[in-house]
Amino acid sequence: MQKEFDRLKGICKKSGIEQKTWSYRQHYLRYHVQKTSSILEQIGIAYDSTLTFAEIAGFRCGCCYEYPLYDLINRRRLKLREQPLLVMDRSLISPKYMNLNYDDAYDFITKCKQRCELFDGDFVILWHNNLVVEKVQKELYQSILSS
Repeated sequence: MQKEFDRLKGICKKSGIEQKTWSYRQHYLRYHVQKTSSILEQIGIAYDSTLTFAEIAGFRCGCCYEYPLYDLINRRRLKLREQPLLVMDRSLISPKYMNLNYDDAYDFITKCKQRCELFDGDFVILWHNNLVVEKVQKELYQSILSS
């Protein structure tokens, strides 16, 4: 992970992209609850947004606030913070998961955003770039960002 992160930072630097803080999201199949968070902290990641359910969008962590993660092996609080991922596009639209049409997906997302606003929380969303190709997909994404 360190080599991959160093490579990414090198590419960003050559491209003129500067960042003081780096965040991360691990695919759940590669996330190891006892190791991944500690490794992320060691290589210099500040925030993680891995914890979510693929099958259904919503509040897996039970909150919409960032919180410190914990090293289960060394039994210590980490500097690494979790920013709970509340909505992932595929969770909403994929026939294998919630299978919502775009209107229902918009309504679901709007309700999640309203709950976050009600509690002054953070609305964290993951939208894959291949789901903003068609006009209807772009319109949904733009309406989410502007609502």
